[in-house]
Order: sequence, then structure tokens, then C-alpha cells
Amino acid sequence: MVDNESVARGLETYHRLFGETDIEPVTAKPKGLRFFTIAHLFGNIWSREEQLIMRDRSMITVALLAQQGRDSELKKHIQGALNQNISSDQLSEIMIQVAHYGGWAAGHNGQRITQEILKIRKELVRLNVDIGKAEKEGNVTFLTHILDDGLVFHRASGDVIDKKQYLQDLQSGARTYETLDSDQVKVWFEDDSSVVTLRVTTKGKRNGEDFSGQFRNVRKFVKTDHQWQCVAWRNSRME
Repeated sequence: MVDNESVARGLETYHRLFGETDIEPVTAKPKGLRFFTIAHLFGNIWSREEQLIMRDRSMITVALLAQQGRDSELKKHIQGALNQNISSDQLSEIMIQVAHYGGWAAGHNGQRITQEILKIRKELVRLNVDIGKAEKEGNVTFLTHILDDGLVFHRASGDVIDKKQYLQDLQSGARTYETLDSDQVKVWFEDDSSVVTLRVTTKGKRNGEDFSGQFRNVRKFVKTDHQWQCVAWRNSRME
């Protein structure tokens, strides 16, 4: 049955699996096929945890998508599996199983995609550390290369600025940090597979300010000429 309760349950289940993957998160009123995906697949199927918990369903889904060669969906569900604390070694074992029961090529391709995602995650987690260090130190040169010329930056204050304004503020010293620590770093692959979203929870105190705050940074990256560039950035204060 599809009703308002199943939509709400589906949204909750979706975010438990994939997290808040978008700068603009999945809305409470999905439309078209998206509606049935949220209301039925996640609201009535993924939420059935009496016999199979989400972690079980995640491993089954990864194996099925690998066997079918559904690369785009597989990338997203590998991320969901990592969110369920399914390790890289366990994902490798899943692909070994797929190879023996679903075809060697399917298992090999699934393993290739898994390794690709783990490599990108490692790169972006490292890049997040470098961006945090550059912000703290006011390293405009580094950020000039990392930020796309068309960057749109939503500050926690509600202001929306471009790359030029961001770098000017940083260079003036007005937006540098006295302390800046990051945790809960998560990486997601967008549906078109060319955009990767990095979400980070940070705790920071700016120079000249008496208070510190906790923030959520959501950045979108694309890779051009073997280098990651940030094309969108939203910073919001957490309660």
C-alpha cells in the first residue's frame, strides 16, 4: 500500500541507507517514478527489517546489481553498503561470490567498480584535509586551483558568494580559522556518476570571534584533467 506513511517511512529508510546525498536533499513530495521508488521500494520493501536488516538487503542488492552489470546503480549501492559498515574486504568477498555464480566478467567488473569507488573516497577524504588546512592558513593559491571558476558558495550566514569573493575574504584574513577540526566525512556518487558529493561535519572557531560552532559542509566535485575541482559548496550551522 502506498500512502503518506509509506512515503515518510521511505524517506527515512532512503536517508539511512544513502545519507543526505544532495545539496538539495530528496524532498518529502517525490514525483513520478521517484515517488514509487521512495514510497514502495524504500517504504514497503527496504523497511521490512523483521527478517532481513538493511545491511543484509544492502549486500544482496550489491550482488544483484553487479551480476546484472548495472554500473551506475551499483556505484550508489556500494556507497550505501559502506554506510552500513560493510567493509572493503566484505565487498571483495561479495564479488568473488558473484564471479562464481553470476559470471566471471560480472564479478570482475563489480570488483573494478568497488576499487574505483574506494580510490575516489580516499582521494576526496585526503582533499578534505587539505582544504581544511588551506582555509585555516589562508592558503589562497591552493584553493584557487581546487575551486571551479563557476563555484557557488552558500555560507552558513545565508549569503551566497562566488569564488572571487570567497578568495578575497580568505586573503583578507577575515574568514580564516583559529581552530578547525573535521569528522564524519562521507562521500557519495551522484546519479550521473560524474559528480561526487563530499559531506563533512566540522567544528571551528574563526580568528577574532569569541565563539566556536559546528557546521555541515557539503561540497560537489568533478574531476577534470586528472584534478578534482569543487563546483558547489554549501555550509550550514548545526544546532
